[in-house]
Amino acid sequence: MKNILRWAALFALLPAAPAAARPQAPPDPFRGLERRVLPNGLTVLALEDRRLPRASAVLALRTGSAHDPEGFSGLAHFLEHMVFKGTRSHKPGDIDRLTLRHGGENNAYTDPDVTTFWFRVHPDGLDPVLDLLAEILGACTLDAAELERERGPVLRELEAELDDPWGALEPHLSAALYRDGGYRIPTLGRPEDVRRISRDPMAAFYKAHYVPQNAVLALVGDFDKDRAFRAAEARFASLPRGADPPPAPAPRPGEGRDAEISTASGADRLAVAFRGPPAGSDDDILLDLAAALLGEGRSSRLSSRLVYHEGLAPEGGVHAVNESRRQGGLFSIRVELALDAPLEAARNAVLEEIERLRAEPPSERELRRARNLLRARWLFDAESSDGRAMTAAWWEALGRPEYVSRYLSRLERATPEAVSAAARRYLAPENRAVGISRRKGGRSAVPRPRTAAAVQAAPPPW
Repeated sequence: MKNILRWAALFALLPAAPAAARPQAPPDPFRGLERRVLPNGLTVLALEDRRLPRASAVLALRTGSAHDPEGFSGLAHFLEHMVFKGTRSHKPGDIDRLTLRHGGENNAYTDPDVTTFWFRVHPDGLDPVLDLLAEILGACTLDAAELERERGPVLRELEAELDDPWGALEPHLSAALYRDGGYRIPTLGRPEDVRRISRDPMAAFYKAHYVPQNAVLALVGDFDKDRAFRAAEARFASLPRGADPPPAPAPRPGEGRDAEISTASGADRLAVAFRGPPAGSDDDILLDLAAALLGEGRSSRLSSRLVYHEGLAPEGGVHAVNESRRQGGLFSIRVELALDAPLEAARNAVLEEIERLRAEPPSERELRRARNLLRARWLFDAESSDGRAMTAAWWEALGRPEYVSRYLSRLERATPEAVSAAARRYLAPENRAVGISRRKGGRSAVPRPRTAAAVQAAPPPW
């Protein structure tokens, strides 16, 4: 008894255990990002990051395939290629050589709303890269002979996309979701349109869209932020503003239907797509969470059911994505089926899980898992200077400059009821298109719902 009392007295002298610590908010990777707008309308973003000796520079144009003129689909993407074929001070091949001299990499991409050029170099190479980026706005040569030489690679990229089972389905889904407007035709365009693009329509498009007020310059890396702003102003401020570019035509909803194609692929595939809300809206973020709940990770609803319980898809064969777009996003679920798995069963399972989310809010635990997945992906993507520069430039180009600083806090505020309500608004049967890619020699067609305008798709419905 004496020993027990002695130990009790000793424990009484110990300090009280601290209260359970609250989980700390993750660090904001965009803290310190500064925004300035030059008199000619160019937006400049800069973020100083001294951890690694590198500098990332991104030039984003508020122009993408949704702006392609009628009859010239694929023009914005073709122009992206032609930028690398020469400017006033750079002959073909010079841009890549400049990048390599400064120990870096470059690339570009076009999506429906934005065309982006990015460079990562040693900080000593930032000034030459800024010289080049300034020339992209108004000083590209668009040489006719180079255009003809580049047409082959552009067409091969398009043909490779159409040869891919998912890429082959995309035109049919787009045609079902949109009656007209820039989102109806995929970014790479129609082959016949790409074949007819000549220098004159490309030069007119370039002159209209590659103007300072239509551009965002984002700089992230190992440099003094004020010096970076001065360097950007010295090169870009003298560029003439020009006329404001024409907006992309507003997309009109399509009738919604099922489409089926045959491919040489070794597996059947199913895609279910919905028109979504505008980029950066509250509903857009709620559908990010819905996509994570339905089809991201092994414990997502669709993976758990289709892969691990019913054996309809192989591991890694289920994905859900909420693609943000300026005039309305694209929410899609893709399933690559296991060998000889019945397509009808997979289709029914996907639609049932969507309806379950619409009818009943997810649990707090499920929503926390979805938040954790999106938070981890956001922080991972923003870990590099490239990721931060591209993310900041892209959201600025979409007219959502506050997005990058508020995304994580908006995720935290989302409730299960709000996610389910957003699913009811957007993941509705009347807002849906279903695409089936059947391997050649596969089973008979999946029965279509009587309410859908079902079609047997052959060539893309252009």
